[in-house]
Amino acid sequence: MNFFKNIKTHQLLWMFQLVVIVYFYYASYNYHVNWCNSNHYYFDNYQFYWYTLANLFIVLIFPLINHFYLYDKLLNKKLFWVVFITIPIQLYTSMVLNALMDTLFLKRYNVPWLMWTEHINSRFFINFSFIGLFGIQKMLQVYFKKAEDEKKLKIGQLESEIKLLRAQINPHFLFNSLNNIYSYAVQKKDETPKLILKLSEILRFLSDTKNSESYIDAQNEINVTKDLFDLYLVNKRWITKAKLTIQITNSDVFYIEPHTILTLAENAFKYCNLDEESAFLQMEIFVHNNELTCKLENTIRKDKPLNSDGTGLINLKKRLDITYNKNYLFHYQEENNIFKTELKLPLLDNQLLHNRR
Repeated sequence: MNFFKNIKTHQLLWMFQLVVIVYFYYASYNYHVNWCNSNHYYFDNYQFYWYTLANLFIVLIFPLINHFYLYDKLLNKKLFWVVFITIPIQLYTSMVLNALMDTLFLKRYNVPWLMWTEHINSRFFINFSFIGLFGIQKMLQVYFKKAEDEKKLKIGQLESEIKLLRAQINPHFLFNSLNNIYSYAVQKKDETPKLILKLSEILRFLSDTKNSESYIDAQNEINVTKDLFDLYLVNKRWITKAKLTIQITNSDVFYIEPHTILTLAENAFKYCNLDEESAFLQMEIFVHNNELTCKLENTIRKDKPLNSDGTGLINLKKRLDITYNKNYLFHYQEENNIFKTELKLPLLDNQLLHNRR
């Protein structure tokens, strides 16, 4: 199965053509031997081998010229009508050549009727079949190549869109984190170096994954999300109001789309003012049965309505649609001034990731 999976479509078509050619040579050889013997035309095996090979060459010469030269020239110029005009000419020419060769092969037996129209027409089906077979192969090859080129173009466009969407997320982290660092620096708090280190780790992760492949190690994403919580919760007043729960039952390495959990966490901190008396933020991350589940609830700050800026979640949904082809769950809603979010992503191990690529 892996052998056929790695073979391209045009290679499979050529393998099929080769099988047909070998079978035709074998059948043609036996036919000529039986026909000559039944009519008392005697030749040795060596002569039959070369005679059948010459017949095969005449049958294949025009289909091969069409495939490797004529069709490419004409199809690129969209001269389809020329193709249909040349086929009858090729058919008649190849049949005449076959008849001439038969006459030459049987000349010592003086069989002149081989040049008659009846004999030429008897070759029509064989020659037409090979011209048609190679023509169909060429059309299929062009079709599949076009489909493959369109697929590559689409993948390239999607990858470019994903990279652009990832890049648009970064300013949120930088803006919010620098605000926190600035406030601590003004107060000359001892936690300032720790904040800078956490910010450096997050920005390094964002830089490394912005132009990366579609999937990254889920554990790395979770670790950076924990760093983000640590960055915010240096503020002692918020420790009791913001909570991150992580439960991982899978011991293997699994992969997800980058900046998913991190975006949800950053978005929650952005719209939740933990200095407000009744404010809270709770995030739960579960990795179980090859699925990552993230649930998040947070109060909505009064001075920044949700509809003022939805870039983070909108970009996240676009990226998930592209990467997972809607094979995921992402739901969020506001209820009684509490924003609830739930995200479920399928996890890919190394084998599944290799197969998908």
